[in-house]
Amino acid sequence: MKRKWEVIVGIIGGILALVFFGGLAVTLKKMSVKDFETSYQALKLEKTGTLDNTFHLLQDMTGLFAITLFISLIFLVVAVFFSIKEKYLIIAASLYLVAGLILLLGTQFIAFPFTFFYFMAAVLTVYRIKIKKGQVGNV
Repeated sequence: MKRKWEVIVGIIGGILALVFFGGLAVTLKKMSVKDFETSYQALKLEKTGTLDNTFHLLQDMTGLFAITLFISLIFLVVAVFFSIKEKYLIIAASLYLVAGLILLLGTQFIAFPFTFFYFMAAVLTVYRIKIKKGQVGNV
């Protein structure tokens, strides 16, 4: 496998996003309102409404995060597959970018540290394609 850096960087981003957003979604989905009240007392602000309303809004938001994470991981897996096979590398780079954009926009820019890895994998893929063709450094 000659494209190990692209694959490693993409997988690191996917694992970090999965652990963070997957863990957040599972934790809030299994939590009751009473547990939320005792655990997250700092989130109870007077201007945001009731604690019950805040809890349900956070549950809905993490549901959206989980769906977004699932869709972006599908694109990431296909991109990693293309990178490992070293076929359709431009498509692989595009899929890394699409996976990053889906995760970034779907999480309302909260996931920008994780999408950095996706974008870095796309840049590495394109850069190494240009090195292979001898286009880097020739101006």
